[in-house]
Amino acid sequence: MIVDILILALLEKGPRHGYEIKKKAQEILVSELALNNNLLYPALRRLEAEGDIVPEGAAPSAAVTSTAVTSAGPSRKTFRISAKGRERLTGLISDFGEETAGNKNEFLVRLAFFDLIGAAERTGIVEARLRAIEGKKKRIQSLQAERITSSSSRWMKKIVGRRLEDLDADLAWTGGLLKTRAAREKL
Repeated sequence: MIVDILILALLEKGPRHGYEIKKKAQEILVSELALNNNLLYPALRRLEAEGDIVPEGAAPSAAVTSTAVTSAGPSRKTFRISAKGRERLTGLISDFGEETAGNKNEFLVRLAFFDLIGAAERTGIVEARLRAIEGKKKRIQSLQAERITSSSSRWMKKIVGRRLEDLDADLAWTGGLLKTRAAREKL
């Protein structure tokens, strides 16, 4: 789902070819997740076949190939988002269930494109992420209480301690997005 959101959201900002999408996606992901050619190009073909994106210069229902000549080498196919793709993008960003909320990259990609959805959807996504982080923290604390004993490896204790510190930092940062009523309204 991350790949579809990235592609559609970047095309919402304007037409691009695959290499441009890949470079902009890397800026957004800050190397957290590699968007390699084996993910990108099959997704572009699938999104085109589904009608979510169309080649630049093509009528929305046309199935022609459009290319842009670049000085850097061979022609590249340039895409733009379709009306159907815009609708799908909004749904993909807003669809943030409990399973998805536990994935940090899924949250961060949606957060990067919060300007494309409404305030209520944004608030719901942040609240779902907070619940997921709190749930992870409780599970780790429970594990710590049950299995991490005085005879456990000191390294295991360090790992669990570090994980709890990371979750506390995520809770503080994510919670800061909803800290005040004014912040919620700006969200």
